[in-house]
Amino acid sequence: MNIMNEIRGCRPFPVDKDRQERCRKVLDDCGMTITELAMHLGMQKSYVSEVISGRRLSATSETRIAQFFGLTRTQLFPLRTAEEIARMRQAEAAEKAMLEKKKEERMEMRRRALEGAA
Repeated sequence: MNIMNEIRGCRPFPVDKDRQERCRKVLDDCGMTITELAMHLGMQKSYVSEVISGRRLSATSETRIAQFFGLTRTQLFPLRTAEEIARMRQAEAAEKAMLEKKKEERMEMRRRALEGAA
């Protein structure tokens, strides 16, 4: 079964930090930004950013971006199994929960400080 078909039900896709880092390195090595890359490819910056982050999977766009840098698609965008995507999703959810908890703690500290000032 095609991996893209296997993971289609996993939307929205989690951010793939390894994939982002690979792209950032290639962009940095070329002295380019995502905006400049998008302009060269005739794509929207937000779309290119989603492809690079792994939020949007598109074999065609991934291939175009990789070829622009003289790389193969799999060199720049490693293929992920459904299990890897599930692990990335769990890690993303845990990070989001941690940030939400910190936000709530800060709000509680502010509330207490305001009560003490009154």
